[in-house]
Amino acid sequence: MSIVIPARNEETNIPNLLRSLKGQIKAGDEILVVDDHSEDNTAAIAEREGATVLKSKEMPPGWTGKTWACYQGAQEATGKLLLFLDADTLVEDGGLYQIASCHEKLDGVLSIQPYHKMFRLYEQLSAFFNLILMAAMGSFTIFG
Repeated sequence: MSIVIPARNEETNIPNLLRSLKGQIKAGDEILVVDDHSEDNTAAIAEREGATVLKSKEMPPGWTGKTWACYQGAQEATGKLLLFLDADTLVEDGGLYQIASCHEKLDGVLSIQPYHKMFRLYEQLSAFFNLILMAAMGSFTIFG
């Protein structure tokens, strides 16, 4: 499995994510952090936590930052399974196993909506948009 993490100015978040992955990765797995022109210590912290850091190249016309970083990580990845994670997320114990198991069972592209722990009042407003997303996917129908 190759875990690709696009990151720009994520020095406060990246150590939490990388620590949440420790103990879950297996021999042959890799963690690639694509440093998207950070102006902080994102790259140094990611290296310290054991990730392979790739410096993002200049973005070609027609690309946007995050997708360009993901593409570069995918090009360098060696794993059979690609997992893209945002730098401001965490993976709970056993989470990588659950993701890999789900992929094996369904054999296709997975898009996972993470659980969002809300600490601030303004974060609670995001619940509305998450409900709209779930409704648009048909999750709340008699068929979903």
